[in-house]
Amino acid sequence: MRAEITARLKKRAKAALLALPMGKELLFPAAVQAIIARQRLAEVAFREAKHAREWLEAQRILASLRGGRTRRVTVVYDRAASPPTYGDYFYVVMLARWFATRSVPTELAIVDGEFDCAWSAIRGDAVQSLKEGQLDVARVLLDVPGASMNTWSWSQFRTRLEASDVGRVPFLKRVRARQDVYSSGFNLINHLAASSTSDHIARFLLDFREIAPNVRIERPAQPYVTVHCRRSFLQGQDRNMPDEAFPQIHRRLRELYPGLGVMVVSDGSGCAHFKELARRHQLDCLFSKDISSTFMGDAALILGGRFHFSLRGGGIDCIPFFSTLAYECHLNWGYETPWAGIKATPWSGDHQLAIEMHFSPKTFLPSGRVRA
Repeated sequence: MRAEITARLKKRAKAALLALPMGKELLFPAAVQAIIARQRLAEVAFREAKHAREWLEAQRILASLRGGRTRRVTVVYDRAASPPTYGDYFYVVMLARWFATRSVPTELAIVDGEFDCAWSAIRGDAVQSLKEGQLDVARVLLDVPGASMNTWSWSQFRTRLEASDVGRVPFLKRVRARQDVYSSGFNLINHLAASSTSDHIARFLLDFREIAPNVRIERPAQPYVTVHCRRSFLQGQDRNMPDEAFPQIHRRLRELYPGLGVMVVSDGSGCAHFKELARRHQLDCLFSKDISSTFMGDAALILGGRFHFSLRGGGIDCIPFFSTLAYECHLNWGYETPWAGIKATPWSGDHQLAIEMHFSPKTFLPSGRVRA
């Protein structure tokens, strides 16, 4: 108790010092301030260079497509330069889907055998399960004419690169250097899609009727809205759904969308946890893992709902961004750059809200700005 009081007093003292005209100078010596300033400048320079690289890559690709010089595309997902996460991988697969739905023969090349250090957080069977789940995502999303998926070792794929047996490769220099591509996937898609025809966007976006037959699930008879209740202790714990926020969000959804069920979307342990919370608070819920056993099964359930809500979350919350589904997502953007304000993408409608939280600890409830 004494430690908590001391920490609270220190926090208040710091805030009081910073409020003074010279408070910053008193709290942080000039040398420390200079280091902080250099770090911030470096971060800004890094972001600007990344944005410029993505924009230039998009312009090169579009010019090549218009000029008929791109006959084939290979989109690369290298596990040695990518974390073990579904959301990051999903962007790479959707980039391949953008080309394929534009009638360009496209291969998703998964480079396997070596792993980014983040993969060390998962062990044994969980690694194989994730790899199989990723293959399932590609199988479902690339079930379009002209799309294919193959897994290669780096030595095998490097031989193909050297033989120019891959067609056009987005971010080729980074692929050769085994640097990440996933972190530019979302922004590159936005730049490319900004010039897409409405017919192409319609083919590109995800729809329940397309996805459901490939994941073998049936939509519940009762119309419903979905809420992502993230619960992971491997990474990004700050993006988990707080226990105290869950009943507040549930009640608000029932107020805004009477007559619709509320489906909790989470993994197995998350569904088990929030099922117990729902029982404790006497909340009537559906749970995705009672119907689906896979990431794409959960994706289909989201697409089959009337509205999707998330607080922080991540991962599967990128699914509604690539659809016409109504959604309201409160999030902290990472390497992604929203297209314009609260519109995540060029095709976002007024019923699709992606609201930057600026790392606020506040619980944001469904606003009612979106009809289900």
